[in-house]
Amino acid sequence: MFLQSWHHQICNESRTSIFILFYLKSKLMATADEVRLFIRNQYIEPAKQRGESRVQIISGDVHSLMNLNSRMPLVCEVLRGQKLHSMCNISLVEERRRKNVKNNSSTNLFIYDFTQNNSIKEPLQSSFVLPVDQKIPQIKSVSHNKSDEIDSQKDKGTAKYISLIVKTSLQSNNLAEAYKFATDLKNCTNGEVNILAQRLISQIESRIEYHCEEVPQELIELADLINHKILFVNYW
Repeated sequence: MFLQSWHHQICNESRTSIFILFYLKSKLMATADEVRLFIRNQYIEPAKQRGESRVQIISGDVHSLMNLNSRMPLVCEVLRGQKLHSMCNISLVEERRRKNVKNNSSTNLFIYDFTQNNSIKEPLQSSFVLPVDQKIPQIKSVSHNKSDEIDSQKDKGTAKYISLIVKTSLQSNNLAEAYKFATDLKNCTNGEVNILAQRLISQIESRIEYHCEEVPQELIELADLINHKILFVNYW
């Protein structure tokens, strides 16, 4: 009995160690090749499949969806790099930056044209193609008294309603409305949901500023993730 219990404890500790190593790798040790594969699989090839001749990528979108930490210089250098252009058969038409921002900003917009020989390729294996929901560690709930619980349930109901409006607005390409309600969502949430809402606001804001009318699927998935967190995870 003791040996069996000891074995289970060792296995659990091993799984925890593997998860921690994977999480740290995904946040801190992403390589340029992994970023290129992610961009190719999540942006370039889907655009080709839709028959588009041009694709627009905001550096902050890539950084957020890969759940990286302080790797914006790497992401921007990959987006500018010739290796990505050659691998995906694309050419960089323009890089737009906000005024008075640093060279490698989360709001930089990269616009690419597809070159000739634009055949669709099978996605290559990348450790960052997993759903976004699997890369964000859950935050433990904090104990609260009865009155706090009543107020928190009201906040949760409000957040649930607003998050659905945000998702619907993005699906209908209504960025202005999505931005308005995402701001309301940020003001009535806390913890990880609040962080995700701020990330969503930043990405919507960049698209409005750069007049990017089309809403990428990744942004809708981020809104859907927020809705999922509100429904099934107790942050309140």
